[in-house]
Amino acid sequence: MVKKIKVGDLVLFHCEFENYKLKIGLLLDIRKNPTDVATINFAKKHGAQLSQHLINGPREVADILYKGQVCTAWLHNMSKKQEYKNEEQYYA
Repeated sequence: MVKKIKVGDLVLFHCEFENYKLKIGLLLDIRKNPTDVATINFAKKHGAQLSQHLINGPREVADILYKGQVCTAWLHNMSKKQEYKNEEQYYA
């Protein structure tokens, strides 16, 4: 699970604009995946069975600022930025 990531932290994430390479960005927002929320509500209303990944609730999505663009990533795939010896590779 996520290690206490909060809005305003620098985070490592797989950037969709950089061929999903690991990059560092500023976490702007954390929200529930709207499709998962709609699927859960539909299943409750109609008595349908939920997919395995939705049993514990909707997945969380993060909005990250990277090079002036807002990127979206799954929160469970991110980690809080630590100090790295070669961190310039994440900024390039």
